[in-house]
This record gives sequence, structure tokens and C-alpha cells, in this order.
Amino acid sequence: MPSVGDNQVHELRRELLSRAAEALGPAAAEVVEHACDLAERAHHGQVRDEGTPYVTHPFRVALMLARDLEAIAGDPELMRTVEPCDILVIALLHDVVEDAPAVASTPEWQALAEPIRSGVQLLTRESALTKQQYYDRLSRAPEHIRLVKLADRIDNLSGIARSPVPGKRERKVAETLSLVLPLAEAPASPVLEAYAGRLRSLTEGLTP
Repeated sequence: MPSVGDNQVHELRRELLSRAAEALGPAAAEVVEHACDLAERAHHGQVRDEGTPYVTHPFRVALMLARDLEAIAGDPELMRTVEPCDILVIALLHDVVEDAPAVASTPEWQALAEPIRSGVQLLTRESALTKQQYYDRLSRAPEHIRLVKLADRIDNLSGIARSPVPGKRERKVAETLSLVLPLAEAPASPVLEAYAGRLRSLTEGLTP
């Protein structure tokens, strides 16, 4: 019998692929589906603090962006170097290299388009980088990469109240204010600014 976590994964995946097919067409939806498969394999057995399968997180991040595809696709700054499909795939795979580094040497990874691989690498914090160095690098990244990072943090903060780790909420809120929100400073697209607004609202709700 499928677990609650398995059902969550199934429903997130179903809606994501449905939205991708409707907005981008069947060929793009197939690319997104392959990325879903890769994310599920890479994060197999990994569990988040609140006890849900880890893969629900990248699926939610990608779905958040998929729900805003019309605005994203209509933003020339976000679309300067990538296709809308690429952004969804980067979101699905944004934690893969960090959490399952062996994936980067697989044929499936090498078959991904270069903008996707380089985008995921930009979002990956290597052990040699301090947190400040990592965010400094992100501040110079293309807008679509910064958008994925904001979506990532929105999802993380949305569920942080369920984390049993002491002090995690306070640390993540402080980090969001000092390091993540500056990623949306000018020049920023309307979509990036809208995500920053959502993030600010979340931090206000989590601050005593």
C-alpha cells in the first residue's frame, strides 16, 4: 500500500507534468518527466526533517515555477539564455549534485542540455565555498538561477515550522534576510521581485 509520502510524490509529479504539457507541449513535458525520474533516483531513500521523502521538495519547487510559467515565459530577462522547460528541470535537479554527487557522472546527467547542467552547478554549494562566497556567486548568476533559488527558499520556509531541529527556523530566517533576499535586488525582473515579496512575507510570519 502506498505511503502518504508516496502519494504526495505521485500527486506533485502528476500536476507538474500536466502543467508542463499544457504550457510547453508534449516534447518539453517529456524532458521534464525524465528530470523527475532522475530526481527520484538521486534522492531515493532521502528524508527531510519533517519526515517526508526528500524528492517532494524539488517537485514542489518546480511546480511552484510551473504555476507561474506564463509570467516566466513572458519575461525577456528570465528567458535570455534558457527555455522555460530548462528552468523547471533545473528546479527539479537543483539539489542532485550536492546530495548525490555520483549522478553527475551518469549518462543521464551528461545527456542534459548544457544550460541545465551549468545551472544546477551554480546552485550547488561546493564544500570549499563558505556560505558568503556561495551567495556572492549566486548574486552574479543569471536571473533564472536566482529565481530558482528564491523558489527553493520559499518552499523551505513554508515547511520549516514542522522541522524538529532546534533553532533551524531562526537561522534560516536570518540567512534569508541577509543572503537570499539580496539576490532579488536590482536589476530584477517583475517575476523575481514578486517571489522576493512572497519570501519577505514568509519571514515576517516566522519572526516572533
